Amino acid sequence: MKTYSATEAKNKFGQLLDDAQRGPVRIEKHGRRPMVVMTEEAYKFHLLMQKPEIREAVSEGFAQADRGETVDGRTALLRLKAEIANSAVTSVDD
Repeated sequence: MKTYSATEAKNKFGQLLDDAQRGPVRIEKHGRRPMVVMTEEAYKFHLLMQKPEIREAVSEGFAQADRGETVDGRTALLRLKAEIANSAVTSVDD
């Protein structure tokens, strides 16, 4: 993860936004907890992964794989897509 000091973030804000398009960016300031800047899409995914039913589905998928109960990638993605559709993420507007 790319890291900026608070001063760098202020002085290179355009570059920070460009970097955040490629992945989360950490901003640090002495004595404070770091902040992370990310795209709205990444933030929505983060919120989605906090939902108990999605976390449970992912955990169950890992447990099935550990037991040797695997499915092809297409089937797994279709199942995850269905879980996401059943658990629609609300808009993240200001």
